[in-house]
Amino acid sequence: MATDSAWISHSTIDRLEQSTKVRYLRRTLISAGVLPEIDVLLHDLDVYAHRLLARMPTAHAVLVGRYFRWSLAPAIRRMLHNRTMTAGIFSARRGQLRQIADFLQWLDQNGMTMQTVDQPAIDRFVSGNKTRQQVGPFVTWAVKEGFARDVSVTPVRSKATVAHLSDDDLYELTERVFMHGALPLPVRLITLFSLVFAQPVEASVALTREQVHESASQIAVTFAKTPIALPARLAALVRQHLEELDARRLHHPNEMGWLFPGTMPNQHLTPSAIERVASQHGFSLRHFRASRLQHFAQTIPASVVADVVGVTTNTAYRRSIDAGGSWRHYPGLRQDTTNTQSPHTFHRLDRNRPTTETGSP
Repeated sequence: MATDSAWISHSTIDRLEQSTKVRYLRRTLISAGVLPEIDVLLHDLDVYAHRLLARMPTAHAVLVGRYFRWSLAPAIRRMLHNRTMTAGIFSARRGQLRQIADFLQWLDQNGMTMQTVDQPAIDRFVSGNKTRQQVGPFVTWAVKEGFARDVSVTPVRSKATVAHLSDDDLYELTERVFMHGALPLPVRLITLFSLVFAQPVEASVALTREQVHESASQIAVTFAKTPIALPARLAALVRQHLEELDARRLHHPNEMGWLFPGTMPNQHLTPSAIERVASQHGFSLRHFRASRLQHFAQTIPASVVADVVGVTTNTAYRRSIDAGGSWRHYPGLRQDTTNTQSPHTFHRLDRNRPTTETGSP
């Protein structure tokens, strides 16, 4: 393309080996207005599917191609509902297609086809390997469309449960994160959002500068509907992050104004990247979020939980019932939304602990 030997187009890029570097090139050309806007990951999944089909035996390719076009791709588009595909969804659906290809190859190696496979064979294939259960939707579709016998893949869910952390445990973990200078600032903030406000990683990475309301006296963040004034120590970290963002020289556009811009043009950091770094330092953000949400359900009206966390009121109510709460009909409490805060747990972060420039205790 640089030497005019090929058209600058999506189809030209499609012929390259798909990788993070190629994805970066595509997004850079889109952000520059050279290429038309597309959902890059959704497009890459389509490219991956066509390449996978090209390497498969004809009979397999026909069957999987029908499944991809008639079932999987439409389901993905309905789920996205005009939102762009995330890296997690892309990775999961790509892995599912790969598992289906492996399943059909396994049938060939064992002298079977989708028309002749029986339930014991299905059970042998998925036994001892949970990722192989990804072939379940494909098998269900094949049975429904008449391409297979009446067989199924039984989901196997882990019975192990992780105990929720207590409020004191969450407080101690919050202190550790504040003091953890080796943790990158974006990861520290997103971890604290999980610990203090029960924010899912997916929502935190997608925050924009417009959702941060800065004044001389405080910083508030609109996680869901209601702006929440941050405790002083957490606000100090957010101010530090904003200052570093303003001072940083970005080499790619951030037209969406992401609070946590990623390495791709106009993209925020990915949840998997944040979780990976946090895990390396011993922090499980999903466990933190589930524990804080459980604590909220026990102590806060469902309507307030919905406004703060971003879940629906019915979901918050169900969690409240599960946790032993009885807040369903609690009236709205907000007068001045810019000063709304959640219960004493948040204020506890600042008790007898002066704020420093870095936000450390």
